[in-house]
Amino acid sequence: LVEDNMPASPVTSANAFFVPNSQSGSGTTTITWADVSSEEGESYAIFSSGESFNKTTQFGATQIALVGEGISEFEYQVPIGRLGTSHYCVVVIDSNGIFDEDIEPFSCTSLYENAFYNWTAEPTGVMATFVGNSETLITWNDQLGAEGEMYHIWRSNYLVSGSQFVENVTMEYQGTVTDGIQQFTAQIPPEVDRTSFYFVTSEALYQHTAGPYHYTQLVQNWFGPVYEETITPPAPRINSIDIEGELSMVTIEWLNDQQLDGEKYSIWQHEGEPFGEDEDEVSNVSEENGWTLFDGDILDTGSVLTEFTFTKNYQIPNDVEKNIWYAITVEDAYGNKNIEAFPGSGGNSLKVKEDTTPPTATYQLFDENDELYLSPSLVSGSYSIRVSINEYLFSNPTVDLTTSSGGKITNGPRQMLMYADNLLDPNQGPEYYHTFDISSSVSAGLITITVDMVDESFNNQQLNWTERSLDAQKPTLTVYSPASAGDGSKYLYGNKININAGATDDVQISLIQYKFTYNYGSSSQEVTAWTTPENSQDVNGDGSAFVFNEEISAGNFDPGTHAVTVRAIDSAGNEVIEQIQFIVDYCRNRLDGTTVCNYEEDLKPEPEPIIVEPSFSDPPYVFVWVSSGIAFISIILMLFVIMFAGCPITWQSKIQTEIALSLTESEYVALSTSMQEVIPFLNPLKEITVVFEIPTKTPSFKCKVWEDNESCIKVVTSPKFTPRTKHMVI
Repeated sequence: LVEDNMPASPVTSANAFFVPNSQSGSGTTTITWADVSSEEGESYAIFSSGESFNKTTQFGATQIALVGEGISEFEYQVPIGRLGTSHYCVVVIDSNGIFDEDIEPFSCTSLYENAFYNWTAEPTGVMATFVGNSETLITWNDQLGAEGEMYHIWRSNYLVSGSQFVENVTMEYQGTVTDGIQQFTAQIPPEVDRTSFYFVTSEALYQHTAGPYHYTQLVQNWFGPVYEETITPPAPRINSIDIEGELSMVTIEWLNDQQLDGEKYSIWQHEGEPFGEDEDEVSNVSEENGWTLFDGDILDTGSVLTEFTFTKNYQIPNDVEKNIWYAITVEDAYGNKNIEAFPGSGGNSLKVKEDTTPPTATYQLFDENDELYLSPSLVSGSYSIRVSINEYLFSNPTVDLTTSSGGKITNGPRQMLMYADNLLDPNQGPEYYHTFDISSSVSAGLITITVDMVDESFNNQQLNWTERSLDAQKPTLTVYSPASAGDGSKYLYGNKININAGATDDVQISLIQYKFTYNYGSSSQEVTAWTTPENSQDVNGDGSAFVFNEEISAGNFDPGTHAVTVRAIDSAGNEVIEQIQFIVDYCRNRLDGTTVCNYEEDLKPEPEPIIVEPSFSDPPYVFVWVSSGIAFISIILMLFVIMFAGCPITWQSKIQTEIALSLTESEYVALSTSMQEVIPFLNPLKEITVVFEIPTKTPSFKCKVWEDNESCIKVVTSPKFTPRTKHMVI
């Protein structure tokens, strides 16, 4: 039995040589050694490392082959891309599998291996594409024979050779990515128009190389030329924006930029003030600035329909009325956008009024004196209608006035004229007017005022007003109370007199009044002013019918005939008057059971008076004897006697206190003095018959005056003074 736990003797010599392979770009390293004759059944393990090693367990040492006894060489295929010194060691393993982990120096050898022969350390399939939006995408396939490599991306205006490679001189560094990514996005500076060449170089820690190796021969790692453009396209130009309010449609037209192909347009809206208070600033169109995308991706397809202009129609909501900005932005085929908006004509943004609501208006009428005409009824004359509209119009409105009976006031629609544009008043729209005449030949009836309008958004509106009328009918007036004297009725003291009347009109009652005539038909007749009743009632609520009821005490009237007059005036000024006569009397019961009424007694025929010719000794009921005319130098004697029922009541004989210049003046003064006594005497006589209820007919009092001076009589009966009588004192 042979027991052997000792490692085999080491190889005493080892050699290696490298032969490059021009076909594969690799090479072969042949390791040789001397066979150990003292061992039988042994085998040989070949270890390799990029650094010198003396133990099989040392880091970096790798067994690359195992050969049997009698073989003293091994051919190793070197991987592509190895560059540098490689170390090889041969370790003897005995038949029991025992070997020495420690390696003797003479069992190792080293040599320089260059596997770059006829092989390029670059990625393949390099592509560069300008994708727009200021970006160019570079792609490639990772290089073979390397792991963990870094890829550097470069750019140049021309194709650079390996010998011309100088960092950031001939080549502009763009960026670096790691192994496995195989793409890079280069950012293009703004406002450039250029062609570019892109290069991708690799930097790797190749096998056994002392540090990374950057290969810059630029053999197959480039692509170009690539056209890149980041110039901002010019802003579009809006031709027009039209609102068809009647159709709820907006039409937008803008120019097609002939210098751009394949561009896209977007339409935006803004309801605020994107261009400042004065609307003279530039706005960047974005949602952050309050803009809302209305329509996007309107592509220029090269169609002949859009060769010069684009026209787009859109529906807008009904019942909308607002000011809104439209802006059009452009994006060219390379993704370059122009988001600046310039307001006004020639720019790419316009403010329009989206209006699908028809205009409204109010009107006023003025008479020929330019005073506001408030009456609901019109009569013949000259008028002016003034219309206030809530918005500006596309053209002047028209007005037409007709009556329900077929009358034509304006003889068809007439164009109105501008009265005031009110541009400086944001709270008021324009005003228009039209003057017209109403002749007496126009048939009366309800007036229809028709106004046709078209606003700036082409919303049509026809307004009709029918609250006016051409009035040719007088109102109807009925007096229900008081009862007429012709009916045999009368009002006594203590009664209430009801004034009850009503009036109706085909249009409107504007005034109803009453007044009294006291002592109607007598010499003491007195008429009151017109009175508007306090308790009038609008029956229908539209002013077409009024009634009133007023209570008046009968004690306000003297016994006798009186009258109440009621009048009604309609809105056109037509007036109707009704008068009712009524009786008020004062009645009393007598002791003999009979009733006596003052006014009735007054109506009875007067008794025939007994006329007695008076004389100086036989007076009548009332005798006034006046005698004057005794003049002596300047002294005048005045004498008169007043008699009643044949008896003298008062008399007087005295010298006049004033000097008369003539007998006429003396007679005149005497007559005046006597009448001053007679007239106060008659009044008590009249009162006695009423106070003491004398059961006789009311007496008739008469006074006869005798005057024998013709000149005096003429002065008394004359209605005026003369220069010769104005000095008389009475």
